[in-house]
Amino acid sequence: MGALNNSYDAVIAALQAAGLTVATTNKAAQPGSVVVEPSSGNISSISGKQLLCEFPVVCICPPPGDYRAMRTLNDMAGLVLQAVPATSVTPGSYNINGNDMPCLTINAVYPAQA
Repeated sequence: MGALNNSYDAVIAALQAAGLTVATTNKAAQPGSVVVEPSSGNISSISGKQLLCEFPVVCICPPPGDYRAMRTLNDMAGLVLQAVPATSVTPGSYNINGNDMPCLTINAVYPAQA
């Protein structure tokens, strides 16, 4: 397996170890889960042999996007931030089967050995 797949798998394993339900595709996403999509990774070269991968991790909860949703998303985000290093958290919505769900997108960064 390659360095990018290893890094992606490590992020998923860290999130699962934190007790989060992890989906790897939009079709598997559901409220209460986090989605890590491999096609959204950004790569920055640190050195000739090490890469720093950035994977958006999307925390999703059911609508409406009210105070309860914010608290649920903040709790999920706290678990993500304890499990993997991150650079930012951005609120928004995530579409599942034509329904917009409140979400927080966390840009997780993880090293990969090339």
